[in-house]
Amino acid sequence: MLFIIGGNGSHAGADAIDQICRNRKLLIVIVGIPKTIDNDILLIDKTFGFDTAIEEAQRAINAAYVESLLEGTGGFDASGNPILGDFGKWFYTQVKSHFKEIDLQADVKYIDPTYMIRARPCNSSDHIYCSVLGQNAVHGAFAGYTNFTVGLVNNHYCLLPIPEAIKQTQSVDPNSNMWHRCVMSTGQPDFVSSPPETIRSYPLSQRRASSLLQMQYQLPSSPTPTKPATTKAPSTERSSF
Repeated sequence: MLFIIGGNGSHAGADAIDQICRNRKLLIVIVGIPKTIDNDILLIDKTFGFDTAIEEAQRAINAAYVESLLEGTGGFDASGNPILGDFGKWFYTQVKSHFKEIDLQADVKYIDPTYMIRARPCNSSDHIYCSVLGQNAVHGAFAGYTNFTVGLVNNHYCLLPIPEAIKQTQSVDPNSNMWHRCVMSTGQPDFVSSPPETIRSYPLSQRRASSLLQMQYQLPSSPTPTKPATTKAPSTERSSF
């Protein structure tokens, strides 16, 4: 049994190892355990380490009172993860230059919390979560499954095929309730504007409630009639993992 702990790149490696084991007809079980502060693995509610990262990052944010956006890539590393450009130093230089041009004194500080987050021990929530993930990984391996990972899906512990979990990187939807709660909690401006058609197409629960566009555009007075929903008889077939 081979247990591989890590994020998207590590799981991609686990999938490649599984394919080699199958080709060579080796009786080896390959199991992935999601551990990444990025929380970027598909299908899983959260990865081990994410709660601790948020807790530690909050300290840096509260100390600096700054908001920064990481964007741009500088290629990919050996495991397939994107190498982010150093936005912080560039942004720091731009801010200082701006205030110098308008002849306004400003005290600008740049704090990179990356190593602060990665170096600290995990909190109690992640301790418990890690233990349960490990137990479920061992249970799945002894049950004979292979090339799978474990994680919470809608608050239920599940075994998931690794190829499905690494199809693409999980990203944050700027129109989601989760991102909107983040914007409201931090007090940062909402830089993404929804077009009028987005407001008309999505219910309130799927839109950013703070968007001024909701006040600028009015919904049609008479909603477009929709076809009545049809129900389908439940299938009697059982799906296998």
